[in-house]
Amino acid sequence: MNIPANDNHRRPASFDALLLQWTPFLHKLSLNFEHDAQDREDLVNETITVALHRWGNYRTDASFPGWLSFQMRSCVSARMRKQHADVRWIARVNPEWNSTAQPNQDDVVELSQVIGMLNPGRDRDVFLRVIDGESGQVLADEYGISRERVRQIVARQRKTICQSIAATERRAA
Repeated sequence: MNIPANDNHRRPASFDALLLQWTPFLHKLSLNFEHDAQDREDLVNETITVALHRWGNYRTDASFPGWLSFQMRSCVSARMRKQHADVRWIARVNPEWNSTAQPNQDDVVELSQVIGMLNPGRDRDVFLRVIDGESGQVLADEYGISRERVRQIVARQRKTICQSIAATERRAA
């Protein structure tokens, strides 16, 4: 039975005390996974958040630091999966598109044309907001859809753009 982290009436105070007691352990453990101090702090905070959400899964007869280390590994694995997904997308992009040249007026026109390839509506809005850096969860909550649906929309819009660009390049050749 999972109880939300903010349900303080059911989560025992002893769990919170244990979590506070073992927070220095999390800071030391984060040294194994992150080199940057800010990234380590983010990992510790993320691990604490996950531990608070999953507190019902902790067995009191088990090692608390061992359980915390599994929670941190889970956070690291999730980060790696996300980074790997980003790398897969970057690998499919034409290297010429990643040039280091400063954008010019032609690039703005081309970007407008690419955005024009997308069908207007919710999917286009979701895609553009993801490009602007909004999280999938925020968009999912706002549009009343799941994060997975947001991911699917973004993947479909990327595919549409890649196909349109490939078709344009074939016509130009």
